Amino acid sequence: MTQAARRTCNAVVVLVGPGTSEAPNVNVELAIARNLKIPVFQMVSPEATRHFMPGAGPAVPWSLEGMLQQLATI
Repeated sequence: MTQAARRTCNAVVVLVGPGTSEAPNVNVELAIARNLKIPVFQMVSPEATRHFMPGAGPAVPWSLEGMLQQLATI
């Protein structure tokens, strides 16, 4: 996603799955979000190879309740 598109975002949600930590674009998008001071949090699947990505905000388990609770803090 471009920086221009990111400026319209209220939050960035990183869906952490089996290969997310190795995906090259994920860290680029996180850097853009941090640069624009957009809140970031990560939702981690039980199948993820890494259960927390540094720099991707608080980690919550994949669930609707978890996502809604985290969005309510923004």
